[in-house]
Amino acid sequence: LGQIIANSGKIGIYAGLVKNSGALRADGVVAGQNGEILLKATQNATLDAGGTLSASGARGGSVTIQAGDTTLLSGTVEAKGSQGQGGTVQVLGNQVGLLDNARIDASGQSGGGYVMVGGDFHGANPDVQNATATYVSPTATINADAIRAGDGGNVAVWSNDATRFYGAISARGGAQSGNGGFVETSGKAWLDFRGTVDTHAPFGNFGTLLLDPTSSTISNTVTSNGTCPP
Repeated sequence: LGQIIANSGKIGIYAGLVKNSGALRADGVVAGQNGEILLKATQNATLDAGGTLSASGARGGSVTIQAGDTTLLSGTVEAKGSQGQGGTVQVLGNQVGLLDNARIDASGQSGGGYVMVGGDFHGANPDVQNATATYVSPTATINADAIRAGDGGNVAVWSNDATRFYGAISARGGAQSGNGGFVETSGKAWLDFRGTVDTHAPFGNFGTLLLDPTSSTISNTVTSNGTCPP
């Protein structure tokens, strides 16, 4: 509920259940030293609304939230680069949810960072846990922008079964130079995509959005209960 501060250092919290409503900060204040935060639960991990995890600095650091069962994020996670590239954020578990007003920011002045929600690209990284189900709320945001120059970052939203993506992702190229980033929102078996993705670049090439379910239906209609038809 309080604060843990380890400037340019490492913060690790391990338990059966991890629930954070306070502020954990490992922001870099020493050049070349990037902070790291790891919350790891064998059962459930929760970052409540108002909770903050920050490993920002000249270059973004690393933040990982991982659970054996369910990981729920309602707060703010930052791994921003004030001079260089953004850092790395991983939100992992068997079931992963970015709930109302959850915010992840791995943007950097000279390039966007790397964000993984529910797994890595295509679920193909054996070192990154894949979720069975992943949910991103309509008011949740993920940013991996290049602010001044450089390419937009990489964002993966993945599950081995069902992914419901209703939020917003931004992986824009820099305002002065650079290309847009690469975004994947996929469910290996099933995907409901009703969110927004921005990979534009004012002075470069637009980035890429990959949607990769087993089969696809593109529709501008909804059923009576507010869901897209199968």
